[in-house]
Amino acid sequence: WLKEQYPTAKLSEINAAIGGTGSDLGVFRAKQDVISKKPDLLFIEFAVNDGGGQPDNIQRCMEGIVRQTWAADPNTDICFVYTISEPMLKDYQAGNLNRSATAMEGVANHYGIPSIAFGVEVAKQVKDGSLIFTGKPDPAKPGERFFTGDNVHPGDTGHEVYQTVIARSFISMKDTGTGGPHKVVATDPLHADNWENAKIVPITQSMLKGKWTKLDPEKPGRAKDFRNRLPEMWKAEEPGASLEFILEGTVAQVYGLVGPDGGEVEIQVDGGAPKKSLLFDRHCTYHRLAKLNLFSAPSADRHTIKVTLTPNMPDKAKILSET
Repeated sequence: WLKEQYPTAKLSEINAAIGGTGSDLGVFRAKQDVISKKPDLLFIEFAVNDGGGQPDNIQRCMEGIVRQTWAADPNTDICFVYTISEPMLKDYQAGNLNRSATAMEGVANHYGIPSIAFGVEVAKQVKDGSLIFTGKPDPAKPGERFFTGDNVHPGDTGHEVYQTVIARSFISMKDTGTGGPHKVVATDPLHADNWENAKIVPITQSMLKGKWTKLDPEKPGRAKDFRNRLPEMWKAEEPGASLEFILEGTVAQVYGLVGPDGGEVEIQVDGGAPKKSLLFDRHCTYHRLAKLNLFSAPSADRHTIKVTLTPNMPDKAKILSET
């Protein structure tokens, strides 16, 4: 549709999405996975995966992405996009955005960013009976239309609805606003403590204790499979292997893979009591990118953080059977 509307433009897509992750990882990835590629137009969508987040924190992350983007290139246009899952349907049927989209809209309003809410059209079609939100096609009922088969991810019909909304919204927005660079006033953020300074810091050999292996992204395996998101990947080879570093900031995460071979780690901050965390959940039938939260504090002080692989293995069969 975009190519039809702009036949002389050379359009290319940067797909920087990672399923199952929210804006609290996206704000760290923004520079590496998006901004460095110098896009002309950036769509930001975390409404579903941010559904359980706190509004203020959602705004800090979304504002951080906006400010990072315009600090790098004020000519980049941004559009917020709000997708929908079945738990959000009641809000849209009542004429409201869901909580995460409402928080994001506060950032959009502050910076004059357009937004597209898919849930309005979906709720309308569900209400008039032309669309069933969740279900699977029945050959005996060829006229039925289903938005999704799993209450979240749109099927073919769901994508058609989304495409219709995008096209309609683009036409509606075409003659609004003014061209030119977007100005971000450094002293006028929505949240003074927004995550504009979030970034990815590569792990180095000096941070590692015990037995680790740096995986070769040129050889078949996990490193090659995920090198477009993780240019470097380290693997802990035995219990006791640890990652240690000093943080001067408010938030620290480890960004990497979870999957069938995931185990347990202990997280220790400033030599305090260790906290256990699993690198495995009920979705770990395959390897995927995810984050491990290590530390969060209201002020940017100096902290020593240590993450150690334990010999303990989670009861994976039990976890996978949980719904």
